[in-house]
Parts: sequence; C-alpha cells; structure tokens
Amino acid sequence: MKITSPSSQLDFLLALFTPLITVEQACFLLDDCDWHKIDQLLDSGRIRGVDIRSGQAEKRCIRIYRYTVEHLILRPSVPIFHIGINQMMPHERPTILRRELARMINATEQHISNLNLPGPRGRHDTRHRIYRDAVCEFLNEREIKP
Repeated sequence: MKITSPSSQLDFLLALFTPLITVEQACFLLDDCDWHKIDQLLDSGRIRGVDIRSGQAEKRCIRIYRYTVEHLILRPSVPIFHIGINQMMPHERPTILRRELARMINATEQHISNLNLPGPRGRHDTRHRIYRDAVCEFLNEREIKP
C-alpha cells in the first residue's frame, strides 16, 4: 500500500475509526498481512466482513468489521463476539444520510448511490437519505459467512 502525502496519511488513520474498514486498512492493522490472509481469516470466522459491491459489479468490494480485527489483535484465543449492525449505526433515526453511510462503511457517496438503497421520496428534497432498516438489511444479507 502506498500512502504519499501527510493529508492522505491522516485520512487513512481517521478512516480506521469507522465501523467498517477496507482490506488494506485491516492489513495495516494486522502487521505483515495480505489479501490471502484476510480471506483465510474471513473463511475461518476469525474476522467478520461484508461484500458491499453494487449489483452490476463482478469484483468483490469487501469491508471488514473493525471490532473483529481489534478483537483478533487483543484477544486472539477468545472466540469472537457478535455486534449487530443496528448497534453500529450512527443514530436511531429512521433514515440515514448517504454521506453518513459512506463514512460508516468507508465508501464514496457515488458507491452508495450505485447500491440503489431505498429512501423516502416526497415534498422535501430527501434523495440524500436512505432508510436505516434498508441499510441494516443490505449489510446483513451481504455478510461473508465462514
């Protein structure tokens, strides 16, 4: 992984505090780790992840639950505990802003738009909102099972 400028380094480190992190960020946290090791950890259930690719994409777009990587680092011999996606959402309101979701799952707003998740439509400009339940359902359906 190549990080060039100090601002991109800061962005990278701040992204590590989101609930879902990229494979590259997981590799960074798990020293001397690569994609193959991440796949092995996902397949064995030692970490949890979700495939957030849009419907037409062929290549997987994996995000790893940050807490599972932290758990693996701090308590590798203890079985992993499960935190529901509802508990990771930024708030309890019925809708979530696209930019909040993008930040939460470490993706771009364009990627979120490509997922075509339903949101309210009405008199107000609500095209930037997505139903919270739809997000939870999407992430639960896309979880990578061991």
